[in-house]
Amino acid sequence: MKKNVLDWRLRLLQKARIELDNSQKVLDVGCGDGGDCAIFADECNEVIGIDIEPQSDWADIAKANVRLLTADACHLPLPDNYFDIVFAKDALHHIEYHKKAIEEMKRVAKRGGKVLVLEANRYNPILYLHMTLLKKHQHFTQPYFKKLMQDSFGDASFLCVEAHVLPTVAISALGLFNQVEDMLEHVPLVRNYLSYNIALAEKNNQE
Repeated sequence: MKKNVLDWRLRLLQKARIELDNSQKVLDVGCGDGGDCAIFADECNEVIGIDIEPQSDWADIAKANVRLLTADACHLPLPDNYFDIVFAKDALHHIEYHKKAIEEMKRVAKRGGKVLVLEANRYNPILYLHMTLLKKHQHFTQPYFKKLMQDSFGDASFLCVEAHVLPTVAISALGLFNQVEDMLEHVPLVRNYLSYNIALAEKNNQE
């Protein structure tokens, strides 16, 4: 994995406030190339990644505690109440039935387990031009995203954060870019237009 991509992945995980330890089981829904699975595997006991189509990069992830599966996020071939963390990044808006996918993530999470969903912000002007208008990605509005999570969990925390894959030539200035991004997250008039919306929910111990 290129360093600039790795830095971006690690930074988003940090901003999502994920606390990892070596006893945890993690599911990555819509894992794509499996890059986040490889990061989770360094910290956690068991990692499963699923995607609707197999990816050629999966062959490069040779870690004993990682399994990468071809599966439908709306019909996960996984047991109830199993995972400590269920994670989905840049995936949910690609799934036809958003509510069903969230309910499946909730089903396989342990009681008290965390479900984290990271989605690009439709309100970000650059992403809207590049990803929505040009590439036809139907990223969620913030009200829809919040309602989607709250309908399933009753309560969820939401963050707006900034994180980018920097060009390789800009890596020397990474610290400065990170400082600027962190600063923007504390500016009320700017915060709703940052690149990512993050939802953090917890499965009720009674469910």
